Amino acid sequence: MCYRSIKKFGSLLILIHLYFMGSCDAQQIKSLSFPAGKNPVDSLRTLESLTKIEGLEGVYLMTYYGSYEKRLESVNRSIVERNSRRGSRSGCSLFFSMGNKDQPLYGRNFDNPTCGVLITYYQPESGYASIGFTRINDLGFPKRIDPDTIGVARKSRFLNAPHFVPCGLNEKGLAAALAYIPVRNLETGEKSIFITHLIRKLLDHAATVDEAKQIILRYRTFDAGLGRISHHILIADASGQSVIAEPVDGRWEFMSPKTKWQVATNSPLYDRTEAQRKADCWRYKKLIEGLEKSEGDIDMNEAMRLLQGVSFQRGRSLTIWSFIADLKQRQMVVSFNCDYDQLYRFEFKNSP
Repeated sequence: MCYRSIKKFGSLLILIHLYFMGSCDAQQIKSLSFPAGKNPVDSLRTLESLTKIEGLEGVYLMTYYGSYEKRLESVNRSIVERNSRRGSRSGCSLFFSMGNKDQPLYGRNFDNPTCGVLITYYQPESGYASIGFTRINDLGFPKRIDPDTIGVARKSRFLNAPHFVPCGLNEKGLAAALAYIPVRNLETGEKSIFITHLIRKLLDHAATVDEAKQIILRYRTFDAGLGRISHHILIADASGQSVIAEPVDGRWEFMSPKTKWQVATNSPLYDRTEAQRKADCWRYKKLIEGLEKSEGDIDMNEAMRLLQGVSFQRGRSLTIWSFIADLKQRQMVVSFNCDYDQLYRFEFKNSP
């Protein structure tokens, strides 16, 4: 594999390169970077930065300028008032590995009926920089769009992207992602917020697993109607800590690993034996056995191969994106649409 750096945006050094597994030379590398908007008004700069990645169908980049807190609250208030039921039954696979103490790795497959994906760089005024993923159908768009031909009024839906982030990595090396499970009641927490709004809170304000747990407990998170939730969350940080937050009997349960690795797919895990968990989901079984075989001591390539082994490449669902994040180095390598021969890299730099 080979790569070279592109350009700095504040604390983020963006390395978004096409990898060729095997030998490569300078002519084989395609270099991309998050675009910069020119308009001094934050919202217009954000919309002007929206661009599609040439050669990748349905994959778009954007840089979010300015504060999005008021927009987050507005979108969340609308979802609460509608008592929204937007939970997805798609399959996802998540794992964390700390077998190599110098390289804590977080893996994520996002499996879904075919859709477009937006990757956005966020730098909130009072929070951590992060890279977040969003399905553009959550913003009201089909997979294939031409950002240059969309009118400003319709294009402004992309300003809602911070609210619809199912996974991401922040500059402190904290990663968080959700995965579907059957609907549960959740009665704790004071303020009702949608599940992807919670992921946004974690990326913006949590540097450690312990901080993420405290944030989770503040909110009555939902996605299948108020008081009901159909996801659990795997969170990990650069120190090598991880936890799975799962709704159980109206409250959150936090499950820490007993080994140097942790896996979550689409079956409930709380109060289940390891044998039961393996029987519940073939993807869980395959990931666990792969990590057991290596005792969790894997590199980025081996980690991506684990995700490839549990990906969906045909049928109704497709693995829309896969990423491996090195939490200590604050970087991730991403595959789109099950093309594991082409990988793109994002890296944070100069963050404490």
